[in-house]
Amino acid sequence: MTPANGRLRDLVVEDEFVIADTLAAILKSIGFDAAPIYSGNVAVANARDSGLGSLVCDTILDGVSGIETAIQIRAIVECPANFEPVCMRETGAKGAGDGTRKEAYA
Repeated sequence: MTPANGRLRDLVVEDEFVIADTLAAILKSIGFDAAPIYSGNVAVANARDSGLGSLVCDTILDGVSGIETAIQIRAIVECPANFEPVCMRETGAKGAGDGTRKEAYA
């Protein structure tokens, strides 16, 4: 689904409010229609209702993980023919150095 303005929304999914808001503001400043989203479940609902231009997602979220969020969104949002898989790697404070790093390929 494409919104009335013809632009698809770019979602920044991060449970750290300052990080989500800052990254969304940076993306807006360079022309993206970025929206900060603070949970995986809300991101899935937003993508279902409004379509999706791009997804920037933390891998470690409270509740549904970022990896599961990306999988769910990919299942409901039509990807363009030239869609390229993206590698997500968790290296933040919650998992850094404790052996819990994860990698996922879309």
